[in-house]
Amino acid sequence: NDAKNNERFLKENKEAYEVHKLIVDMWNYCFDAEIECMKSKKTLLWITMLNLVQTRLYGMLCALYLGDIPACYMFMRLILEGVIDSVIATVKFPDLEFPLNIDELEKFERKNKLSFADKCKYHLPPWAKDITDDCIKLWRNLSKYWLHASGFMKKLQQIFEELAEKQKNKSTRASLPMWILALPYTYDKSDIEDLKTLGKHLETLYKVIRKLLDPFILQHGLAHKGR
Repeated sequence: NDAKNNERFLKENKEAYEVHKLIVDMWNYCFDAEIECMKSKKTLLWITMLNLVQTRLYGMLCALYLGDIPACYMFMRLILEGVIDSVIATVKFPDLEFPLNIDELEKFERKNKLSFADKCKYHLPPWAKDITDDCIKLWRNLSKYWLHASGFMKKLQQIFEELAEKQKNKSTRASLPMWILALPYTYDKSDIEDLKTLGKHLETLYKVIRKLLDPFILQHGLAHKGR
């Protein structure tokens, strides 16, 4: 019932439905990327699209329908890391086949003690240098508030403070968001701001994915009809 009610809620509220549309658009784009990378024998890339990205996007849709907003953020970080690693490994070690290229990248990271930020600053391919800050800021935000217990508690503290202020101003939200309980529930109007915030992060993720993967699609003459 919660899933059906939430599907109805998303369709009835344009700003909330935008989140659903972003996830579907990303899935379609990654499917195109998978096919083109398969044609060009970029094995690591198409396996990443098939096994990691598309399955996590399916998971994100399920979480969205069940009201589990934190899970959507967790899936986002897995996707972000997976796409970045697969692209860097493919470009940095062009003479190595999968899985040797990703193994070599992992060895390189350990040897040089690379942080995620270092990897983005110094090893993104030339065509993606302008999204370095987007990658790092998105990763840090997802990590800070959604993946680590201490960060999640900070997020809850922030919500408590915002709630107290909103109640003073008689804002729409009069209670804590139900997603903090990690239980299936039905959205209401007070959840729209949280969904809009999720949508903004998804837009950044989609921008990063397209910037990283467009060259592998466009080199075969496929112009993706997305955002």
